[in-house]
Amino acid sequence: MPRHVWSVLCGRALVDRQTGSVSLVDATVQLLVRGVLPRTDVATVSVALTLVSDWVREGEVSETAEVRYVVREPAGRILREGSSVGVDLTVDARAQTIVPIAELPLSGPGRYELTVELRASGGLGWTTCARVPLDVAETGAPAAIDHP
Repeated sequence: MPRHVWSVLCGRALVDRQTGSVSLVDATVQLLVRGVLPRTDVATVSVALTLVSDWVREGEVSETAEVRYVVREPAGRILREGSSVGVDLTVDARAQTIVPIAELPLSGPGRYELTVELRASGGLGWTTCARVPLDVAETGAPAAIDHP
């Protein structure tokens, strides 16, 4: 199964197709919501984020797998399970998954987690590879969202 190297939440990722180098733009550790998020319900807010993960092949065996992200609120409840994307290590020994995120479910301020999970092709269960924290704060002003 592919080995997880790192995961970063950012504004966008640029990949140089010739060298395979990845540039992460605007690494994101906090969202500042203008307004007040609901405490008893979940609000879906528009964001422009990208979750980037780096994977390497273990040994010389060509392999593929699936990756997904899961959004957990500060209390640990799952708010969203993202669709899976493929990791293809059949040609190259290293690959990145780049997952755009246009909306996030939020249930109030606090530290959320985007959990990166991996499943072998044809496998049944998901394995947690990384937990990427995202702090959410609010200003109390009219509702909108900014991420520094």
